[in-house]
Amino acid sequence: MKNNNIKCICFDFGGILVETRSSWNDITNYLRWTEENTADEEYQLEKSSWRKEYDRGEMLDDSFLNKASTVYQLDKMRIFDAHMAILTKQIPDVENIIIKLKEQGFMTTGLSNTNQLHWNDLKNKEKYPAISLLDKIVLSFECGLTKPDPKIYSYAENKFGFLPDEILFFDDLIENIDGAENSGWNACWIDSSKNVSNQIKNYLSNYNIFIN
Repeated sequence: MKNNNIKCICFDFGGILVETRSSWNDITNYLRWTEENTADEEYQLEKSSWRKEYDRGEMLDDSFLNKASTVYQLDKMRIFDAHMAILTKQIPDVENIIIKLKEQGFMTTGLSNTNQLHWNDLKNKEKYPAISLLDKIVLSFECGLTKPDPKIYSYAENKFGFLPDEILFFDDLIENIDGAENSGWNACWIDSSKNVSNQIKNYLSNYNIFIN
């Protein structure tokens, strides 16, 4: 049995609470785009330095869309549609997990690398009720920091009000898990291609936290 001093359960959003489309093909198929375009086969906005600036709140929405439009040689509105198509729907059963954790007295929190346009969608309580249930949230574009920068984990600790070893964090990117563990957090990597909720429940049980 692992550390049972856990008091705060923290979730990433994309791949943990929200299903996402990660490839350009997935996005264009969803949008039913059939004509040729000059965008990369794999959607590279996630990896671009200017996308990271946008996620840190260093770039306005319009500036981001204009930059992406120039890079991908696509109409600005199409860039907007592609960017918003990354988010799909809430992952099954995560709402129940959060409700059960709160009933057991745990603080539930979120720590996400995201941006204003995506947050405008993610804060929709009807579409993503699990996120609306979280007690406290740290968003990269609001604090000016992104995972896996050690500073964001320290910032989150202060906002959540817990010591590092009192936090259990779920993320689908290894580098963010490593960043959390290097900051003293308990952290569990989730394979978003498999049943996310079952993985979360299994990891929780290792910490003597059980979800029916």
